[in-house]
Amino acid sequence: MIDEETLNLSLRKFLKRVGISAQRHMESGVRAADEDGTLPENGRIAVRMTLDMEGITTPLVVEDEIEVR
Repeated sequence: MIDEETLNLSLRKFLKRVGISAQRHMESGVRAADEDGTLPENGRIAVRMTLDMEGITTPLVVEDEIEVR
């Protein structure tokens, strides 16, 4: 049986790690693209995050755009 409190705490810990790591990675990539002149003219970058869980057959895909200008 699932311990809801343990699950919740574990998920929060994982999501915090993902959020911090993803933000740093994205900021670094945007800065590098800005420096080498490859940022899109419209200032919008398409982003996609995929979550795969062992034993779950359908991954979660979240797509959006971020604005940089």
